[in-house]
Amino acid sequence: MKPMAEERPTTDFTALLPDAFVRRMRALLGPEAEELFRALHRWPARGIRFNTLKVPRGEIGHRAQRLPFGLTPVPWCPEGFVVPPGVRPGLHPYHALGVYYIQDPSAMLPVVLLDPRPGERVLDLAAAPGGKSTHIAARLERQGLLVANDAKRERAHVLVQNLTLFGAPNVLVTVEQPRRLARRWPERFDAVLVDAPCSGEGLFRREPEARAYWSEGRILREQKLQLELLEAAARLVRPGGRIVYSTCTFAPEEDEEVVARFLEAHPEFALAPPSFAERERLGLRGSEAFPPLSPEDAVRLWPHRVEGDGHFVARFTKLGKEGFAGEDGWAGRTPTFRKTADAKGDLRARRRAAELFQNFLAEVGADAWETLRTAPSERLYLRGEEMFLLPDLWSDAETFLRDVAGMRVLLPGLFLGRVRRDRFLPEHALAAALPQNLLGRVRAIRVDEGKLVRYFRGEEIALEGEKDGYALLSYEDFPAGWVRLRSGTGKNLFPKSLRRDLSAAHDAFPPEG
Repeated sequence: MKPMAEERPTTDFTALLPDAFVRRMRALLGPEAEELFRALHRWPARGIRFNTLKVPRGEIGHRAQRLPFGLTPVPWCPEGFVVPPGVRPGLHPYHALGVYYIQDPSAMLPVVLLDPRPGERVLDLAAAPGGKSTHIAARLERQGLLVANDAKRERAHVLVQNLTLFGAPNVLVTVEQPRRLARRWPERFDAVLVDAPCSGEGLFRREPEARAYWSEGRILREQKLQLELLEAAARLVRPGGRIVYSTCTFAPEEDEEVVARFLEAHPEFALAPPSFAERERLGLRGSEAFPPLSPEDAVRLWPHRVEGDGHFVARFTKLGKEGFAGEDGWAGRTPTFRKTADAKGDLRARRRAAELFQNFLAEVGADAWETLRTAPSERLYLRGEEMFLLPDLWSDAETFLRDVAGMRVLLPGLFLGRVRRDRFLPEHALAAALPQNLLGRVRAIRVDEGKLVRYFRGEEIALEGEKDGYALLSYEDFPAGWVRLRSGTGKNLFPKSLRRDLSAAHDAFPPEG
């Protein structure tokens, strides 16, 4: 897939690049470095990745054809596409509906090579803002568990927003240092993604500030952090499990050297690079690694060779007898969870909350969703007035609280709603997670694009002739969010943090030709 992005006007392709970076790339690539410098002055490629929780794989082509702009497939990601230069896909309703995620095409490769499978336990160790976590969640198909972690709380909030829009129900979002996760949850995951912070050389054309912050000293500082992340991942993944390590930089010190040093320190791991057939299938020819690795040991994506930014990806397998550590609960040894003195009151509150929730499901017809209708009240977790459905890895809230005692859990599963003044108030996450095949069985009011734009802006919606109560707004075949109807007017329940103005959408998609 050769780059098609338009070039910015310039004559000297190295003028805006750090001198030391230019020297390093010429030493690494030889004459080919000039092609890289030219590519770094093209406008960056933009991609979208369809959400297979909302769009089955067999329908992606149909949905792609409905968009007002052309798409070019990403060879290594069947749900990924490159959008034409000048298009602003964030202004299309599909983005606000969680139908697709905007992502650099190269950044889609790490999760493809991680290959999350339904029912697995997967950890995204440095997850914000959530591009790769949403990809993992979609590949899990609502089965198993995704733990999406970020050490910075403000970044983790963005992560929660993106996972909410995507409709992922089986997710924990944690705000922890990786080494602490490793102490608490050793060998608990089938797969761990380490999308490591790096010097960001692959982002030079997309983020000008990356050029300003770059230095050779930063490369070595990032290398230290990258090795620490891999050390944590080594403890977190089970024998027989896999780790994918990725960066968005070209520096061998952060790529091949990190991999080599990790393998030297961990003989229990082996590289598991894509086979020749896998490389051919994914269109990864010309993506070889540099010493100290063999060319076929890892994958490098270069912006002058592919339509996307720079990326490095290596895959490891943990050797040994397959299986998870510990038998006494998911997390093995954890601090003892002691029931509080008002445990009976908590139980009564949870049962009442479960009753209110089931009444709401019946009101809107969502009791057809078997996952919710049959979920035992023990898996309903109340955090103050907030109500969550825990991932089915935990049979009850007490076990969950024991396994996460002392940890910072920002999102403990599917955020159903709030229980306030003996009423259940639904959250957007509940609407976004509704399976597509149930949309015709709930109380859903189909709206046109004009009303959808007003809804996403936070305005009240005129819905004459509709009976009072809660209802779901839908656009095409996708849930948009909740309204509460009264006298023909729908009170807007779309979260303020997600509101946006799509009124300029028609200007964002220039006619083709």
